[in-house]
Amino acid sequence: MNMTNINQTEATKRVLYFEDDHLDAEIMQLVCATIPDVDLVIATDAQLGFQLVKAHDFSLILMDIMLPDMSGFDVTTALATAPQTKDIPVIAVSGNQAPKDYEKSGDLGFAAYVTKPIDAERMAALIRSVLG
Repeated sequence: MNMTNINQTEATKRVLYFEDDHLDAEIMQLVCATIPDVDLVIATDAQLGFQLVKAHDFSLILMDIMLPDMSGFDVTTALATAPQTKDIPVIAVSGNQAPKDYEKSGDLGFAAYVTKPIDAERMAALIRSVLG
């Protein structure tokens, strides 16, 4: 987990990435490093992610669908029902390319569904767009 700048300034936008694969997490850190005033925090499992969203404010959540302890769909459903997190946009970032996963992400209100391997430039543009 990257806890760098966890107490960011007002101008910084904190992004939480639920991701258990270290290589995918490192790639996303490189992507976010190209976006000014974005601080990426990594949660390697759902439970750590839940602890982080209770303790800190996030502007965006990036969600791996296949986490070790819980489905990313289930995590997103739980976040959508909590008053503190229900308004945070969520982008699915998954190796799953099945049409049913795209459909389910739409039903759950994901801001976008991105498949791995990610295109770094397109991912950075999407993050910038969602963060406004």
